[in-house]
Amino acid sequence: MLALFAYPGSKNDSVCQGIPQEKYYIRYGICSRSLKTMVSLNSYKTLGIKPGADELTVKKAYRKLAKKYHPDKNSSPGAARKFQEITRAYEELIKGQALPYERDPGYARADDILRKERQKARQRAEEKRKAQKEAEDRFRKSPAYDLLLIFHYAGRALLIPVAIAAIIIPFILAIAIEPVVLAGTFYFIIIGSFLLWHIYTKRETWFKLGNITTSWANLKSYFGKPISRPTKDHCCYTSNQQADGKPYRIKLVRIKDVKVKSFGVLDHQASIKQTSANLVIPRCARAEYIHNICSGIRITFVIGALFLVPFTSILWRLPIGILSAMLICISIQKLAGVKPKTSYLLTPALLIKTGIWLLVLLSISKLGPGIDIQLNEYKFIVIAGLLFLLDMLFDLLLGLFPFYHRLFKPVTSQGRILSNLYRKGFQNNIDYPFVSVFFPMFRWIF
Repeated sequence: MLALFAYPGSKNDSVCQGIPQEKYYIRYGICSRSLKTMVSLNSYKTLGIKPGADELTVKKAYRKLAKKYHPDKNSSPGAARKFQEITRAYEELIKGQALPYERDPGYARADDILRKERQKARQRAEEKRKAQKEAEDRFRKSPAYDLLLIFHYAGRALLIPVAIAAIIIPFILAIAIEPVVLAGTFYFIIIGSFLLWHIYTKRETWFKLGNITTSWANLKSYFGKPISRPTKDHCCYTSNQQADGKPYRIKLVRIKDVKVKSFGVLDHQASIKQTSANLVIPRCARAEYIHNICSGIRITFVIGALFLVPFTSILWRLPIGILSAMLICISIQKLAGVKPKTSYLLTPALLIKTGIWLLVLLSISKLGPGIDIQLNEYKFIVIAGLLFLLDMLFDLLLGLFPFYHRLFKPVTSQGRILSNLYRKGFQNNIDYPFVSVFFPMFRWIF
């Protein structure tokens, strides 16, 4: 309801004359001398409508009741009195001729509760922002950030010749083989053109991603024995050890809601609302040291396998490097009596998808002389299908079964707190394309 304020001495003061000082009424509002008075709730109740109804609704309700209780049409006892009540209520709501009601005393209480809840929401948002900033600062100070930054620089540098090759190669193939090849590979020209245009628009910041801060001394200290930080917690990765090392942090996510908007046949928009849970796992300095050594072994073997394994295809060198690093790290951790920090990543869903990847790679591979394995000419189409369609098909097919949600829980026991979060629907990551393949690998390495 729109409030109209009339100050003493204004023209609107004449409206208030003849009405008690504390109960002034102006149509669609209140007078300045009494800001607490409003239209009576009984008037709405008498007409059988909700408080705050518009003028059209008030008139319809009045006409309906007037026809029912008008003395000319209704001679029953009390009809005349009822007609007077609805007329008075109508005049109060429309013409402003009746006295209004005082505001509900509980309104101030509700307003105070709402104000406190808004203050709490602002505090929670500020705490969440500070936690995110602290997590970003910790990641920037870790060696994993610098390594990821190097790969990011390398990827951006490699993207330029890839975009140029995507435009040129279809024309070369059309000239060398036959012109019809150009029609089948024309989409590469479109992709390369978009990439070049994107790089051109970002040319000023394309190679300005940040500075590498890790020095040789930092690397030596990372793989050296960690500094002991005595605490009262117990290590979760060893037996009967005090958690005097740097804790290991785990972040789980859960999808709360998915909203899909359609703007046409080929124009759709989907938004995912998710919540996260951040866990700090106590760890002793000895377990931290073993975990850091294993991270170094994983990085060395994965990168070394890309250059040293005598397979023609890089897609087979990477699994060999991962498998070798996994066997060595498991052996070291068993001898040291330290549990692996990333066992929570091993889920049935990950095992199924890994098995599908290996089976598909085997089906499109050709055994060369010796142990050499070569992929056939359809490898790019098949790999693109695995990257973009595997998660979709996995959800469509297995999502029909009741055990689907259990596929995202770890194979091994993870303790009471983690197990409780998995039961509530949390999982390691949301299965976006690329993410479901590379996120577990990234977390396993670092």
